[in-house]
Amino acid sequence: MENQAPSINLLDVLRGTGRHKLLILVFVILSFGAGMALVATSATIYTTEAQVLIENLASPFDRVQAGDSQLQALTIDDREILSQISVMRSRDLAVRVVAALNLQDRDEFDSLRGKTVSAVKDILIRWGFSDDPRLMTPQERALQRYFKQLNVYQVPLSNVVAVKYSANDPATAAEVANALANIYVTSTAEAKAEPTARAREWLGRQITDLRKKVSASDSQIESYRAQYGLLKGETSTLGSQELSELNTQITLAETARTEVEARAREINKILSSKGTVDASTDVLNSTNVQRLREQQATSARKVAELSATYMPNHPKMMAAQNDLTNINRQIRSEALKVVEGLNQQAKIAKAREDSLRARLEEMKGSTSTANLDDVKLQAMIRDSTADKALLESLLLRYVDANARQDISTQPGFARIIQVADAPTSPSFPKTGPIVLLLTLAGLALSLGLSFVLEIMNMASTLHQPVLASALPTPRAAPAPLVQPAPQAIIKPPAAIEPVDVSEPTKTPVLTVLPVGDTASANQDLMRMSVLQDSYGLNNAVDKIANWAIELHNTSAMRLLAVASLGGGEASSSMVVVALARAFAAKRVRAVVVDIAAQGSSVELLFGLPQGPGLADLLAGKADFTKVIVRDPTSSAHLLRFGFEHSETSAALLVKKTEAVLGALRKIYDLVIIHLGEHATGAMSWPVDYEAALLLAPAKLLSNATAVAQILSSGGEVVAQVARLEPWSANAVKLQASA
Repeated sequence: MENQAPSINLLDVLRGTGRHKLLILVFVILSFGAGMALVATSATIYTTEAQVLIENLASPFDRVQAGDSQLQALTIDDREILSQISVMRSRDLAVRVVAALNLQDRDEFDSLRGKTVSAVKDILIRWGFSDDPRLMTPQERALQRYFKQLNVYQVPLSNVVAVKYSANDPATAAEVANALANIYVTSTAEAKAEPTARAREWLGRQITDLRKKVSASDSQIESYRAQYGLLKGETSTLGSQELSELNTQITLAETARTEVEARAREINKILSSKGTVDASTDVLNSTNVQRLREQQATSARKVAELSATYMPNHPKMMAAQNDLTNINRQIRSEALKVVEGLNQQAKIAKAREDSLRARLEEMKGSTSTANLDDVKLQAMIRDSTADKALLESLLLRYVDANARQDISTQPGFARIIQVADAPTSPSFPKTGPIVLLLTLAGLALSLGLSFVLEIMNMASTLHQPVLASALPTPRAAPAPLVQPAPQAIIKPPAAIEPVDVSEPTKTPVLTVLPVGDTASANQDLMRMSVLQDSYGLNNAVDKIANWAIELHNTSAMRLLAVASLGGGEASSSMVVVALARAFAAKRVRAVVVDIAAQGSSVELLFGLPQGPGLADLLAGKADFTKVIVRDPTSSAHLLRFGFEHSETSAALLVKKTEAVLGALRKIYDLVIIHLGEHATGAMSWPVDYEAALLLAPAKLLSNATAVAQILSSGGEVVAQVARLEPWSANAVKLQASA
C-alpha cells in the first residue's frame, strides 16, 4: 500500500468549532451592541441627487453665418463625460458654489464655528494623522466639508451625470446639488463664450492694423501714380486711355475722310455722265439747291403755260425760257460748290488724321516707359486689394463674434434634466440594516476565529505527518526533549503520601502498576472519561508522566508500551486515556496508537465514536486523515485500531506497524502504544518499544515481576517494580520496592 500523509479533516474542524460557543456568543453580543451604539451616536445625513445631461445644444441659428465650421456636432463619448465629471469636481466650481450659498457661514461647513478642537483631535493633529482646521480659512474648511459630502458619477450606459450631495439638513443638500448643477451648466456656456471673446479681441486688433495698412497702401499708390504720371482714367491710366482714344479718333477721321472723298467722287461722276445732279443726295440736301429747284419748277411750269399760248419765238416765251436756263445753271454751280465743299472736308479730315497719327506715334514712345511703372503700380494695387479683402473678411467675422459676446446667447453643451428635491427621510443611519450587518459581521468573525483556532490546534499536533515508508527503518536517537518542570494536574489532598521512586543502578525502562480487579474496573468504566478529575489516579498518572519525561530526557525515550496482565483491557484503556491527557496538559505532544487486537475501550473513554483505524489504513481501505482523531477535551490524538480483524490485517499489523510507529515518533514527542490484555505467562510483544508500563493486580504482582526479570535478562531492559494499591475514590498509594 502506498503510504499517505496525514492531513486535517474539515469535518473534524467544523465539529471542533462548535466548542467555542461562548466566544461566538460574546462576539455576536458585542457586534449587536456596537451597531446600536453606532446608530445612537451617528449624525443624521440626508442625500439628494440632481442630474445633468451632456449634449451639444448648438443649432444653425445660433450664429450669424450659418455655415460656420463651429456648428459641427460635438461627439460625446465616455472620455468627454469623464472630463466633464472632473470639471464638476474641480475646486473652481466648488469655490463658486460656496460663495453663492455662503456655506462658510453655516455651522455644518465650519468645524470651528462655536467649537474648539478636542483633545483627541489635537493628538491626531500633533502626530500628523489629521489636518489642523485652525490653520485653514473658513472658506477652506467649507470646501473640505463640501468635497467630503459630494459624489459625482456617470449613470451607466448614458450621457447623464448625477450630482449627489449629503448634508445634515435636507434643504442644504438640495441647495448645494442644484447650485452645482446650475453653475456647471453656466460654466459650459462661459467656456464657449471665452474663445469668442478672445477671438473678438484678436479680430479687433487685426482690423485696426489692417485699416492702417490699407490706408497707407492707398496713399502710396496715389503718390506713385502722381509721381510717374499714371493718373487713372475711367477704366485705366490716362496714358492708356489717351492711346485708346487717339486710336479711336484716327479711325473716325480716316472713316470721315474716306466717306467725304467717296461722296465727292460720286457727284463728279454724276455731273460727268448726266450733266445734272438731280440724283445726288448731297446736292439735293443743299438748301440753295432746294430753293433753286423750287424756282426751277415754277419757271418750268410757267414755260409750259406760255407754250400753250405763245410760239417759241415769242418774247415772253423766250424770257421764260431764259429764266429756266439761268436757274439750271445756278443749280449746277451750287452742285459744284457742294463737290468743292466735300473735297475741302476730305482735305481737313486727312490733315486731322495725319495729326492724330503723329500724336499716336508720340504717345507710343512715352507709353512704353509708363507701362513698366504701371507694372509696379499693379503689384502695389494687388497687395492693397488683398489687404482690403482680408480686412473685409475680418470685419464679417468680427460682426459675428460681436453678436455672440453675450453669455446668454451661447448654446453650451449641458442641461439640467432633474432638479434635486429636499429629501424627507435620512439616508444614514439605517437602524435595521446597520445593526443586522454588524451582528452578522461579528458572527462571521467569531466563526472564522473559531475555525482558525481549531486549525491551529490540529496543525500544532499533526505538523504534516508523513508515513515515509511501509518498511522498518533503523532507529535513530531523537534529540532530547526540553520539558518544563513536571507538576501535578490537580494538587492531591494532604491524605496522599507519594513515595519517591527508588533509583536502580540502570535507567528504569519498565514500571509495573498494579490496579484493581477486572470487575471493579468494568463497574467504573462509564466514569473513565472523567478520571483525570480523580485525585488519586491523577497523582499516580502524574508521577508516571514525570517518570516518562525524565526517561525521555536521559535516554531519548519516545515509544511507551502499556499493557495489562490479568487486570482486563479496561484497566489498560483507563490508564492510557488518563496518561495521554496528562501529557497533553504538560504540553507534550502525545498520540495513542491502539493495537489491542482483542478489543479496547479507548475510543469510548476518549468520548469518540467508532471509526476506521490502523488496520484499515494498512489494508488500504481508509485515508490517514480518517484514522487519526483528536481528543475532544485535550490536544492528545488517537490512532484507532479500526474495523479490520482478518488474518490478512493481522499479518499487515505485524509487518508494517513498526514503520508507522517510526513515522509517528518523528512527529510527536511521545507515542503511547496500547497493547491491551495479555496472558499471564511470558509476554510476546508485537512491536519494539523503548519503555513499557505493565498493569497487574496485587495477586499477579509476582508474575509481573517475573516478566520484568525475563525482559531485563536479555540485557535490553532493566525493570523497576512498583505496586499500586487498588484504586478508590479517596487515595492511591505508590510504593517503591526493589
